[in-house]
Amino acid sequence: MVTQGTMQKPGQENAAYVKALLRGDDLTSWHEQVEWRAALLSEEERQGALQPSEKMKLRRWRVRRWLQRKIQTASRHFEQSGTRTLCSIPHSELAAYVLEILRKQNDECAISGLPLQFHGEPHQPEFLCSLDRIDSTRHYERGNLQVVCRFINFWKSSKDDTQFRALLQMVCSTNKVKVTQDAKETDNKF
Repeated sequence: MVTQGTMQKPGQENAAYVKALLRGDDLTSWHEQVEWRAALLSEEERQGALQPSEKMKLRRWRVRRWLQRKIQTASRHFEQSGTRTLCSIPHSELAAYVLEILRKQNDECAISGLPLQFHGEPHQPEFLCSLDRIDSTRHYERGNLQVVCRFINFWKSSKDDTQFRALLQMVCSTNKVKVTQDAKETDNKF
């Protein structure tokens, strides 16, 4: 049986594991890594199986993976648009910088205050972390970054941060807004 997964070349981080597996080598060194153990555990086991220090290692690993994907995606966009500068923060320092931002934000969205989620955690896709430029006319640089929920970043787009926050606050504070369960309810009113 052939699946899409078996037809793809493994990523660089898994290539050594696959080679060791095929050679019949001892895989203990991989299986003892926090991120490997967490991936193998069921959700119920994961809740109590990791020590606080292991949870922090896993969080750092997830932040690095998330940023790696973000940088790859943004790099392709910037290459296509002809822009050279993506981020003034060296890639080697970016994960530590974003972890510090997350610590200061208490792992909450900087704009909505909702809890942020990472890939590999039980989640709603719209609550996944998204790196946002406070001033969208500037680059990804120190002092111009915040971590928000994916849907917040989508809604904000390139709008002015202060103006977007004010608009969102108006929506949240008014008593006249009624959120319907689905589009059919709204459509039936007309």
